[in-house]
Amino acid sequence: MWSAKNCDFTNRVQCDGDTRVEFAASVSCEDAEGNDVTLIAYYYIEQSELDANEDNSLDVFDWKIEGYDVV
Repeated sequence: MWSAKNCDFTNRVQCDGDTRVEFAASVSCEDAEGNDVTLIAYYYIEQSELDANEDNSLDVFDWKIEGYDVV
């Protein structure tokens, strides 16, 4: 069974000089061994692009997965 959450801000602060804002989305699923796990995908958008987005719709961005965790 799959259960998904919408992509949203993580509110984590980039402390290495990275100007991007982190977003994450998660999906509950089973791994190859039948264990219940959560797959978390991470996405990043430049802060300047978010600031310039006049209609405040996140649909205008190109959402590419840039990392993931399995927990």
